[in-house]
Amino acid sequence: MAFSLDLEYRYNAKIKIFLWQMCHNALPVRTTLATRGCQVDPQCPLCMTDSETIGHLLRTCPMTTLVWNDARQHQWLSCLPLTTHTQKWLAEFLNFPQVYNKQMLQRITFLLWCIWKACNATVFKNEVFHPLRCLIQAKKLSAEWRIRSCMSVDDHFSGSFSTPNTPFKNHFKIIRWHPPIPGRTKLNFDGSLQGALAAGGFILRDWRGALLLAGASHYGNTSVAMAESRALWEGIQAALTAGYTSFDIEGDNALVIAAVKNDGGLPWRITTVISDI
Repeated sequence: MAFSLDLEYRYNAKIKIFLWQMCHNALPVRTTLATRGCQVDPQCPLCMTDSETIGHLLRTCPMTTLVWNDARQHQWLSCLPLTTHTQKWLAEFLNFPQVYNKQMLQRITFLLWCIWKACNATVFKNEVFHPLRCLIQAKKLSAEWRIRSCMSVDDHFSGSFSTPNTPFKNHFKIIRWHPPIPGRTKLNFDGSLQGALAAGGFILRDWRGALLLAGASHYGNTSVAMAESRALWEGIQAALTAGYTSFDIEGDNALVIAAVKNDGGLPWRITTVISDI
């Protein structure tokens, strides 16, 4: 069994292990632990009405079903995956790469991971399981992944690059990340809009391309300009708090950059955030 996703950064190592365990039916849920001889109550700790199997915990439990329904209602998922019950859910999951596109696979993966983490927090930290909190956390991870992947640094910062000879090559522009001068750091920020909901994030790297800081947030119903302004503000605050007082800033929103540089009028929608910067 194999299920691969483009989750290439080291901070996703735990998610890769989680996926491997899930695909091999080896995730340490209570029924699995009981079959291995552990003295545990097989009852689901979230709903307390059924045995905790992998399929039950991640999809059919009444509590986790609320997470998937929220994702669908917020239009973050186009449909509800894992619709089958009992043991057939794993076969359906392994067929996902043939059914969903890359973006949907990543979102489903982050949602599964956040459900698993929230359940563990309920068991080991006595935290209350909040379906909407799971969705928000998945959105944050997805936004952070987008920031990291879209701004990935070249391995050697040099060398030639050729665009594939396709009919679409003139419709896309490849933007590379360029390191700051030795001894300095660079802060990149970005924002995105999905339907009526916006998210943004930042990443701070040193001149070698090594990751120093990264973060992402969900901003709700707002504009891309506001999302990018807040992402920039949060990135600057995080960098200063961590002790980085001298760094370059780079983004692709001309409106926000012009506002920060005071080139022209300041848009009233982002006045407060830009003034703080």
